[in-house]
Amino acid sequence: ETQTPFYITIAASFMQLYRNSIGGDSIGLVMLDEAFNNMDDERIEGVLSFMSGSNLQMIIAAPPDKIQYIGPFVRKVLLVLREERLSYVEDFTNAAV
Repeated sequence: ETQTPFYITIAASFMQLYRNSIGGDSIGLVMLDEAFNNMDDERIEGVLSFMSGSNLQMIIAAPPDKIQYIGPFVRKVLLVLREERLSYVEDFTNAAV
């Protein structure tokens, strides 16, 4: 419940910065780490619906259990896996939708 206003405020701030070109030429890239890990599916969908209405490009790093809620709002889903000292990335786009 407390994370929802935070994400809406962050998104609105970035949208205003991007729209007003504050800081010169901007690509409108926003990165969110461990996003939505304490939010339920309904709130995640509400925040992502709001954010998807912007021209911002978002990179979202989230726990695997949130992929089913985030997947429908993004174009690309990459699953990063680690086994001991080996890390690799799998395209999970079609499985997430």
